[in-house]
Amino acid sequence: MAAEIKLLVAAPSAKNWPLALAGGFLLVLTAAVGFALQALSSNAAVLTAAAGVALVALPILSAANTSYLVTSARVTAVSGILGKTEVSVPLDTVRELRLKRSPVQRALGLGDLEVVGSGGSVTLAGIEEPEAARERILGLAA
Repeated sequence: MAAEIKLLVAAPSAKNWPLALAGGFLLVLTAAVGFALQALSSNAAVLTAAAGVALVALPILSAANTSYLVTSARVTAVSGILGKTEVSVPLDTVRELRLKRSPVQRALGLGDLEVVGSGGSVTLAGIEEPEAARERILGLAA
């Protein structure tokens, strides 16, 4: 059996982060303004600020701990902050490739590519140039 050759190594793009950063910043700002205007108690302000920090940190930590690998034999996604989950689809079982793009993803040049095999599926979420990745995988799976 021939050794697998790495053909594509990717991760969720950092372009996904601005929305999480904006949402988290808005919550932290709300907490600060509410506390300054005495509209929120100090406990509520701290909880709101903590929620804002979590809203910023979790997507970034998740993306930083996710990787995608396309080899000559399979498509694999590894993710997880504390525990690691690995999902893999052999290329010879690929039945369908689904490209999903929200309006924001289209504007940023991103997309989610779902590789569906006969025994399961792998989603490459938030990758740059998803059409090129789809064409590359289609060429390998043929």
